[in-house]
Amino acid sequence: MADQTQYQKKAAIYARSATQQELGQGFPTDAQIQACLEHSQKQGYQVRDDQIYQEVGNGITLDRPQLTKLREVAKRGLFDVLIVSDVGRISRSLEQTLVVIQELDALGVAVESVQGFDVGKLQANRRK
Repeated sequence: MADQTQYQKKAAIYARSATQQELGQGFPTDAQIQACLEHSQKQGYQVRDDQIYQEVGNGITLDRPQLTKLREVAKRGLFDVLIVSDVGRISRSLEQTLVVIQELDALGVAVESVQGFDVGKLQANRRK
């Protein structure tokens, strides 16, 4: 008899607010995490508490402690999917966002955005 067990994908969540002031402007990390958890549940993904990464930091640089930790954990193959509420949470820079997405893709990690992938928003940030 064939093994009927189905692999449940493991997901990580990344949430970022640029500043404490932004917490009241629609980007609170708790709300981002909740949206990502709902997405993961709909998709049937498993999210462990230690795979939720959140921080307050600007989106201009990729040198952020939790993002760095997430990237290191991805290299160890501990999750299959990264969920963000919006790709702009990875970086305000289109180029930097693509660097992270390509890096994760090369590791076999998919990136899913709850709000979809809005390149226009990233391009607008690039022009600022």
